[in-house]
Amino acid sequence: MKHKHHIIPKHIGGSDDPENLVELTVEEHAEAHRKLFEEHGRWQDKIAWKMLSGQIGKEEGSREARILYMSGDKNPMRRSESMEKRKQTMKSRGIGPWNKGKTKEEHSGLQKLSEYNKLYREQGRLSNIGDFVRGTKFSEEHKNSLRESAKKVKKIFCDHCGGEFRPANFARWHGINCQKSK
Repeated sequence: MKHKHHIIPKHIGGSDDPENLVELTVEEHAEAHRKLFEEHGRWQDKIAWKMLSGQIGKEEGSREARILYMSGDKNPMRRSESMEKRKQTMKSRGIGPWNKGKTKEEHSGLQKLSEYNKLYREQGRLSNIGDFVRGTKFSEEHKNSLRESAKKVKKIFCDHCGGEFRPANFARWHGINCQKSK
């Protein structure tokens, strides 16, 4: 089986032109990315090498790439010049933090919310998030359909502790934070 390898990797601006592509076996492709990583130290090559050599799976590689991307200089939200540019744009438009130095009486948005809260309380409507379902009785049919749909949700098993999680909960609350992985 042959892989197409970019001589100048795409993550540093390489193209898909035929002269920038070479066909390699999977082992050769992994070795090429290992050498690129050792020579230049780019995390993209490290992940490609580990995935191609079978050291990590696709999910772990994707997770690692997301983490490294979010913490690196390529993330536009992290670049200091981008952050400075956004601050200057906000300042030039007269936009600042919504509550900067303002009390509830001085801030029109908070006044409106306060007026709505008073109105809703007088009408006996919402006084708290979740009040609209609090005390609601679900039919047995609805409860059973909720149970069945919960059973169909794909589960992820942690390699470290063996716990079973829904994908969103695993990524947000468990994942790389597993206590047994340390």
